[in-house]
Amino acid sequence: MTDNTMGGRIKELRESLGWTMEKLAVESGTTKSYISYVEKNERGPSAKNLKKIADALGTTMDYLATGKNTIINLEELEPELRQIYEELSLQGNLPVFRKNSQIDEEGLKSILKFIKYIKHSSSEDKK
Repeated sequence: MTDNTMGGRIKELRESLGWTMEKLAVESGTTKSYISYVEKNERGPSAKNLKKIADALGTTMDYLATGKNTIINLEELEPELRQIYEELSLQGNLPVFRKNSQIDEEGLKSILKFIKYIKHSSSEDKK
């Protein structure tokens, strides 16, 4: 089950990268104990440190603070594409959608449509 807090999102992204708290601390210019406090939601990061952590994790401050993905508006997606996106999110398979990925909204929609096409082709092959 996903922890839908800022600390939970930081921990989830850190672990998806295979990083220890120490590695994130080094990459963000903070300390391991600071990262621990933030991940446990015992301490809220300053805007300056949140930016450092977001940059280190390759995401946005907005995502860490709110959990909302600013790359794409999910409400604008057709239901099947939204479902594909959400399935990939839950599995932690979205590194291509992070801020530093150099992909825009149209590119992301194209990827989701391609995945939809493959899913439908695969199910047709099984018939």
